[in-house]
Formats: sequence, C-alpha cells, structure tokens
Amino acid sequence: MCDLDIESYLKAEALVLRERQSQTDKWSTESVMKSTYPTDHAYLKTKMVVLMEEVGELAKEILERNDDLALEEAVQVAAVAMAIVEGLVEINAK
Repeated sequence: MCDLDIESYLKAEALVLRERQSQTDKWSTESVMKSTYPTDHAYLKTKMVVLMEEVGELAKEILERNDDLALEEAVQVAAVAMAIVEGLVEINAK
C-alpha cells in the first residue's frame, strides 16, 4: 500500500474546487442547470458531452507534452466530473 502525498493531494483538491466554483459562478449550480432540461437524462447527456470534450483536450495536451496545459485540462475534467456527481446525487435523492 502506498502512502498518500497529502501536500500534492491538497493542492490538487484546491485546484479542482476552485475550478468547480468558477463553473458554478459562470453557469449556476447543478440543481439550477438540471432544472433547465426537460429530463434528467437530457441533462446527463449534455454533461457527458462536456466531459468528453474536456477529456479530449486533456489527451491532446498530454500527447503534445504540454504539462502546464495538461494540468489545467485535468483540473477541468475533474471539476466537470464533480458536477456530474453533484447532479447524480440530486437525481438519486428523488
């Protein structure tokens, strides 16, 4: 078993939470966003498109060896995935 590098973990967590807040400031909360779609499934499909677009950008930066840009894209991937989790928590609480 490997020990978790707490310092790196906390830095990564802070980056993702900061990006998640930025997304919320720009687009609103997942609860509000979800309410703009006719169904939960339509909301989730849209979120998956956004996630896959971010994953594609991450892959591009990794393949082009742009480590700084890859970090930015990885943070965006994690933040979008977190938004999906937030939405699913609400959906599953019904």
